[in-house]
Amino acid sequence: MNRIIDIFKKNKSKNIGTFVGYITFGVHSIDFTLKAIEVMLKNGVDIIELGVPFSDMVADGAIIRQASLMALSSNVNLEKIFDAIGIIREKFPQNPLVVFSYYNVIFSYGLEKFFKMLEKLDLDGALPVDLPLEERDEILSIMKGKSISYIPLIAPTTSEDRIKKIVSGVENTFIYNININGTTGVRDDLPLDLKDRLKLIKEIAGDIPVVSGFGIQKYSQAKTISNYADGYVIGSKIMKIILEEDEPLVKLKNFVRHIKFGE
Repeated sequence: MNRIIDIFKKNKSKNIGTFVGYITFGVHSIDFTLKAIEVMLKNGVDIIELGVPFSDMVADGAIIRQASLMALSSNVNLEKIFDAIGIIREKFPQNPLVVFSYYNVIFSYGLEKFFKMLEKLDLDGALPVDLPLEERDEILSIMKGKSISYIPLIAPTTSEDRIKKIVSGVENTFIYNININGTTGVRDDLPLDLKDRLKLIKEIAGDIPVVSGFGIQKYSQAKTISNYADGYVIGSKIMKIILEEDEPLVKLKNFVRHIKFGE
C-alpha cells in the first residue's frame, strides 16, 4: 500500500484537489501539535507535512520561523517527534504523514538512521526542503527498497530541462511546485502565469501528482490550483491561525473546512 498514491487517486476520482497541510511540530507544545493534526485530518486535510524545527529556515517566512523558534525553545527535535508521532499514525492509518525538514537536521541525525525510523514508524515520505538535485543521490540510494517516498520541489525559476531531471528517478510520490519567489507566507494573489506553469509541470510529471504551495490562504486560490494541478499545500496560514488566534483549534477547524469544502 502506498498512502500517497492512494489518496491522490481517491481525490481524483471525486474531482477534488488533495489538501496538503503543514504544521511545525512542537508549536505551543507537542500535545497541542497532536491535537491540531487531529483537527486538520478530521476536517479536510489529506496529507500532513510534519515540520521539523530548525534555527536557520531560509525558505520560510516570519510566521513559520516564529513557530520553529517556539518549538526549539521547548527542545523539540527529531527524537521527540518520532516518539510522539505514533499516536497520529494509530488514529489515522490511511492518511500520509510526510517529514518536512531542512537537510542539515536529517544529516546530523544520521541518514541511515533517519530513514530507518521513518520506515519503522510507518511514515510515508521525506521532503528535504533545501536539498539540491545534484546532492540527492545519496538519500535516494538509502531509500531504495524502503516504503518511503522522496518528495522533490520545483522553484518558479527552475528551467524546463531541470524540471525533467528533478522528476526523473522518483516514483510513488508527488511533486511540490513553489508558487512564488521568496519565502513562505500568505498572499492575496497568486502569479498570473501559475496556470501555464502548472500545465508545463503536469505534462513533464506524467502520472506523478503535482501540488502547488506558498501563499495560499483562500478557498478560491485552492480551487483554482486544483483545476490545473492535483492539489495544494497550505502552511503559513495554518501556522498564523495557531500562533495568533484565540481558540486556535476552533479557528483551525473552520479554516481547513472552508478551504476543502468552501463552507
